[in-house]
Amino acid sequence: MKKVIALLVALAICAALCACGNRQKTLEEADLSMSVNGVEVTTKSSVDTLLGIFDGKYETAEAVSCVYSGMERTYSNETLSVFTYPGDDGAEHLMEAYAQANVQTARGITIGSSLKDVEDAYGSDYTRNGNVVSFELPSSDEQTVPAGIYFELYDDMVIAIGIVCEHRAQLGSGMRRLFILTLAALFLVLAACAPKPYEPAGEPTGNAALDDAVLALLQERCSAKNSEQENLRAVYDFIAHDITYRPGTADTSGGFSDELTEQLALELLHKRKGNCDAQAALMAVLLRRMGYEAQLVQGTFVREEGAEPVDHAWVYALVDGEGVYFDPLYGGSFAEHAEDYCMAPAALLKETHQWDENALQ
Repeated sequence: MKKVIALLVALAICAALCACGNRQKTLEEADLSMSVNGVEVTTKSSVDTLLGIFDGKYETAEAVSCVYSGMERTYSNETLSVFTYPGDDGAEHLMEAYAQANVQTARGITIGSSLKDVEDAYGSDYTRNGNVVSFELPSSDEQTVPAGIYFELYDDMVIAIGIVCEHRAQLGSGMRRLFILTLAALFLVLAACAPKPYEPAGEPTGNAALDDAVLALLQERCSAKNSEQENLRAVYDFIAHDITYRPGTADTSGGFSDELTEQLALELLHKRKGNCDAQAALMAVLLRRMGYEAQLVQGTFVREEGAEPVDHAWVYALVDGEGVYFDPLYGGSFAEHAEDYCMAPAALLKETHQWDENALQ
């Protein structure tokens, strides 16, 4: 079903671009770029480069092309769909790439960005067809789909981003009108089938910049389809694996005030680098936004047996009524299995950590 929806979206975008290809655009070729799982995707990307993003984990579908001589193919997984066409040179060429997670455009738009963010980044000279906003370059002729970038929205929030390469679309005018009218009806189905973004159960902090960044991260990493434990692990994994350790300068000797916690969390989200204090602060902020009671813990840990204890910070939270611990820095840097320190019991931490359990509320 996901492949069908993604393919219908792709066809709808092609139709929209066909119908509106002669509008004046301010877009440049360099803007037709997005990073997916850290790999740059452009209209010039080779199919082999894009298939490398999948790391061998994808499904394939193919059909005889109505426009070209040969087979059109679709490669897809939960994150990315790649649509290709057979070129006149016999090679497989990129028609479109459509990403639903782990994506950021050259102008900073990502999953969870608002329509206003898109307009601020790309301007208001776009075509909107149902839930899809499209920006395109001028087409070379009336029978060519122009290159462009588009954003699929849900409640004016970005849930997917795609890039379309210039390619032929040789449909007669009558067939084109029928095609577009049919796709307009399909968009009503797509609107009903569009995946709803994750809606956290907790309250925002009141710090607008932090709240926006936290919500964007949660909606990128979490899914309404997942269990809460899966979403908790996704958030923990982000800090444990995607944050780089860097010594900090904040004074936490007097504990973590709300203001200091928010400051450290926001700085870490912006820089993606920080020490245990910053990582614990962000973990606590994310847990609270997800609806959990979370408290920062200060204590010590030992890197190896016989070593001197090192000052450290981590998080205690109530999950399903049970007190558990989250230590993404220790898990990601020192533990044999990082996931062991996500929702870890006190007994496990006591093997390497020391703290005052009586101070926990």
